[in-house]
Amino acid sequence: MTLFRTISGLALLLLFAALAYDLKRQWKNWNAVREFLVSQMRLPLLVWQKRQALLAENILLFARRIVFLLTVLVFLLLAITGFVPLLVLGDHLTGILLVIHVTVAPLFALSLSALALLWAHRLRFLRSDGEAVRGLINNRYQEKENIIRFAWKTCFWLVSVLSLPLMLTVILGLYPLFGTEGEEVLIRLHGYSALFLMLVAIVHLYLTIAYVKQSPEQFVKE
Repeated sequence: MTLFRTISGLALLLLFAALAYDLKRQWKNWNAVREFLVSQMRLPLLVWQKRQALLAENILLFARRIVFLLTVLVFLLLAITGFVPLLVLGDHLTGILLVIHVTVAPLFALSLSALALLWAHRLRFLRSDGEAVRGLINNRYQEKENIIRFAWKTCFWLVSVLSLPLMLTVILGLYPLFGTEGEEVLIRLHGYSALFLMLVAIVHLYLTIAYVKQSPEQFVKE
């Protein structure tokens, strides 16, 4: 528990420090960063308020946005209930937080599946993505947009892949197939799967709001 708590705390601290540095670099001062983040927090409300116009304009686009926002909301609930007791209290997940975590988990599985179905085609890897990777490997100059696009897509697919061991460890733990030691291994695997998925999901969400949403035509191609 202590080792996992240390690894999780350091990983999250380093990640948020890197994201804060990038935000400061983009927006020049912390007041602008704060205003930008506040504006992004209002996005779900704005999408809901404009739902009629969005539905009339493009039903599929509206479905993508709603499913994305729902998945983010459920993910945040799972992350808070799963990691706050560990990082703050240094204890296992129990009580009302455990009830919320277990209740929300199936919704996350459903929303993530819907997200994968709705976004898989748009976030497929194209020939330009392969060229960007080969350019990086060969130390050739690459446009920032190409690198961000590849990282954004990679994070999306990594979230989809990492969700499999995350869910599988819980499902296997429900059956009397493992002894006490086996259950402890499954719990550890579930924790590390959750940690890696959370780190990748945070990066994907950050790239979405900090870069892709600002100029989607540069990053999203049908």
